[in-house]
Amino acid sequence: MSKWLVQTAAAILGVLLLFEVVLRIGLQAPRGFQPDPVYGLKMRPYARIINSTEGYVQMVANSAGLNDDELLEHKPALRTLLLGDSYAQSLNVARDKGFPRLIEAALPGHECVNGGQSGWTPVHGLVFAREVWQDWQPDALVVQVNDLDWEDMQRTNTSHIARDADGNFSIRLPQKASLGRR
Repeated sequence: MSKWLVQTAAAILGVLLLFEVVLRIGLQAPRGFQPDPVYGLKMRPYARIINSTEGYVQMVANSAGLNDDELLEHKPALRTLLLGDSYAQSLNVARDKGFPRLIEAALPGHECVNGGQSGWTPVHGLVFAREVWQDWQPDALVVQVNDLDWEDMQRTNTSHIARDADGNFSIRLPQKASLGRR
């Protein structure tokens, strides 16, 4: 009887261990994101994301790693860059029902580029805007901010905008590159 009990316990333990390995490999989070030296995490270009935390949405990132279609080849009359965190990124709604598509539907001939990324503060968005501004040439910038962003930026270990005694502004990213700005 005790040999059977030991074999059964070992088999159960082996199945549980195998199940743990499968879960860790198969459900590794965040699989669609990659480490980034400036931003911490950034969505991988062409990453396939299935989000089921609030509903169920499948999406594929564009070549820039954004939850958006590719930028139009020829710049439209008006192009807006939307920045923000997961609210702007809209991972919990179908792309055609997200904020950028609502703007485009309300303003024909207008392209709204969704530059939102989960976990970003407005400062991350501004750094991103500086990187893409010349190539994408947006005419307008919309920065989505919520109450958690203000709390995050007030902490000393998170990104923020600082002004020195001479009136110069700089963007500070903790343990990452600081991009000076005047």
